[in-house]
Order: sequence, then C-alpha cells, then structure tokens
Amino acid sequence: MLYQVVESNKNAFNAGSKATADIISIAEKMSFKPLYVHHIEAKNNIFSKIVNQIRYFFEWSKLYKKVADNSVILLQHPFRNRQCNREKTILKLKQRKNVKVISLIHDIEELRNPVYNEHSHFEFEFMMRVADQFIVHNSKMKEWFKEKGIDENKIVVLEIFDYLSDSPINEKKFANNIIIAGNLHSSKSPYLSEIQKVSNLNFDLYGMNYKDNNKTNITFHGAFKPEELSEQFTSGFGLVWDGTSIDTCDGNTGNYLRYNNPHKLSLYISSGVPVVSWKEAVLATFVKEKAIGLCVDSLTECAELISNMSKDQYDEMCSRVNEESIKLRSGFYSKKALEEALRRIQNI
Repeated sequence: MLYQVVESNKNAFNAGSKATADIISIAEKMSFKPLYVHHIEAKNNIFSKIVNQIRYFFEWSKLYKKVADNSVILLQHPFRNRQCNREKTILKLKQRKNVKVISLIHDIEELRNPVYNEHSHFEFEFMMRVADQFIVHNSKMKEWFKEKGIDENKIVVLEIFDYLSDSPINEKKFANNIIIAGNLHSSKSPYLSEIQKVSNLNFDLYGMNYKDNNKTNITFHGAFKPEELSEQFTSGFGLVWDGTSIDTCDGNTGNYLRYNNPHKLSLYISSGVPVVSWKEAVLATFVKEKAIGLCVDSLTECAELISNMSKDQYDEMCSRVNEESIKLRSGFYSKKALEEALRRIQNI
C-alpha cells in the first residue's frame, strides 16, 4: 500500500501551500492514500497549545492503526510545527510494520538560514534518520546531501517543482516588463527598494505586504490566490531574485538560490512567462538548457538584454516555455521522481 501524510490547513493562502497541495494531488493520482493530520493554529496561551498537542497525540495514534504492513509513506519536509507523537509514530511504523519512507524536500533551513532554530535542526536530523529515499530539488542539492553522508542511491533529483493549473495560458506580449510575485515585504524582498534605479524596465508586483507604491516604474497589482495568478500575467518576464541588491543576489537568501528551486520559477513557467534568473543560481542551468529565459549577473544587465531582443526572439522563447508549461501543469516531474523512488524501494 502507498500512503501520504497530509497536514490539512484550510487557512493556507501562499505559494508554499500551493507547492505542498500539488504534491498531494499528484501523489493521490498515483494511489498514495491520504492520511490526514488536521492542523489548527493554537491560540497564544499555554492551555490552547496543550490541548492542540493532546489532539495531535491521538491523531497520530489513529494514523498508525490505518497503515498496513510493508507499506510506503510519503512525507513532505520540513514539518512546519511540532506535533506530539509524530516522530514516535513514524519510527514505530518503520520498526514494527516495516514501512518505507519517501521524504520530499521543499526547504532546508540549514542552507536558507545558518542560524536556524532547534526545532528545524531536530526535524532535519529526524528526516535523515528515517528516510529510505530523498527527493531533492536538483543535482547541487544532491551533492550537498551526499556530503552529509547520504548514499547517492537514496537520492532522487526532482529537477523542478510542478505547478498544477487548469487556467488558460494567455498569449504573452513582448514588453520591457518584469513580473515579481511572492511575499513583497521589505524584510523578505529587500532588493525591491532598489528596483526604481533600473532604467528601461517596468516592474509589475503581485503579492502581499507591499507598502511603497510611489515609484514611477512600479505597478502594484495586489495579492491573488495561486490558481488566479497565471491569468494576471500578460507580458514580459518573471523574475527570480533575492537579497538586498539589484547588482547581485546576496546574503542568506541570495546564497540559498545556489541550492534551491524557488516555487515562483514554476509559477512563471506554468503561466507561460519567460523567466529572468540570477546567473549563479542553480536554477539557471535549467533555464539555459530549456532556453526559456535570461540568466544575468544584475538587473541592469537584464534591461540591456531585453532592449536588444526582438519580438520574434521573445515569441520563440514563449513557445519553449509553453512546452515546459504542459509538463508542469500535468505533474510530470513529481510523478517521474516518485516513480523512481518507488522503483528503488522495491529493489532494496
């Protein structure tokens, strides 16, 4: 039997929850039966938190009874919150029911933030202990796991996150517009305070927490649900950038791009939008191989490249993006990675 643990949260409204939900949907179509653990935000008092943990204890106890011997369970990492009896139940499933675990990685806090908290450290070490197969973003992340002592035969490369969507793909117009989607708070995307310095580019912003809308080359369009975003993109390029500067991607978040496949890359491709990536980001390899965007050292260089591009070149790029979009919208990459992980488990 195939199972997947689904942490259900009805209030989720962000790209992270979209990434998790898409994996759940793809896996369910592959016969991974959902095992639900309902997550409710505890009120900020000790009594509410204790009640929540008691509820988690019983939910994981019930989950254990539902799992058949010699099964496979898909887990999505990292776990976002502490849950009483979770780790004990997973270990018991492995030891008493010979259950195998596939761990699909969304983020690695050690890479994203070197000063990560105790919970994140414990969660990562636990994952390293229990996983029989790891699904990681790319070959660079695979090498990092190998350096941590994981056998390469236990590591499957995803390549890129899928982005399921039934929304029609609008025909894109060639323009010097740059789309930026995501959390627009100054602490999350500090480089936004500098983009007005980039001449010959207009920026279309989509997301939450944007406060400064007084720049002549910036248009803030508001926040949309993930399934609504693709219809909003009608022209230009989607930007994957991080850090404090328009001249490079710096700091912890910029360095994380050397290992991480941001979900917004998948959003842009699924929407039929060519992308702009930092040249040193690991995703730049995918962008170059598929010829679906521009890889640059700085946003100033981006402006120069777009100004020298013809409409025909842009249209050809859009055509290649649309080919990849079909794959991402159908769950192609996740299905391929899960099938490979299952094949390896069956051969153990």
